[in-house]
Amino acid sequence: MIVNTGVLDPVFYYFMDWDFWLRAGLKFRISYLPKLLSTYRLHAESKSISQMIRAAPELEYMYRKFFSREDLPKNIRSLEKEAMVNMLFTTVDTT
Repeated sequence: MIVNTGVLDPVFYYFMDWDFWLRAGLKFRISYLPKLLSTYRLHAESKSISQMIRAAPELEYMYRKFFSREDLPKNIRSLEKEAMVNMLFTTVDTT
């Protein structure tokens, strides 16, 4: 049986993959492999770092959308406050 995780949200420019993995994790078991398969670098010119001020509203939208899901398990929903505080702390502009 194939369970649909939903379509990509066209609002996302920065976080479409993260949004997908959050939704997929609600429908499928994601296993840990003790092996490095991929990596990425964060550097001054990377989209995640250089455009964080523009990306911050999108990240907040993603968190709010995720935690407003009706099918969210209680154990995940209980993490909302901590997740939102972490998201706000991560995206604060310190310049």
